[in-house]
Amino acid sequence: MGILDPISPEQVMQCQSEEDCTALCRLLPPTETALLDWAINLMADVVQHEHLNKMNSQNISMVFSPNVTQMADPLNALMYAVQVINFLKTLILKALRE
Repeated sequence: MGILDPISPEQVMQCQSEEDCTALCRLLPPTETALLDWAINLMADVVQHEHLNKMNSQNISMVFSPNVTQMADPLNALMYAVQVINFLKTLILKALRE
């Protein structure tokens, strides 16, 4: 089970802004919230060294996205993966600003 699995793919697909992503994170159970927060902060730390590792927020989101959710249907999984990447990227950029 992935960190984002307690929320529906439709909810993630509807995230269009940082506020949407933040609100969606509040719907996660406490354990998943803590894990996601830890992962986002880890990804933000990696992005801070982009000049050395070439891992910007898009790249690190792409690497982590398959690990935060699971979908059985391959076609929907591909479309969902793009939105999960955007979701993670938004949260990483927010973490970097804070």
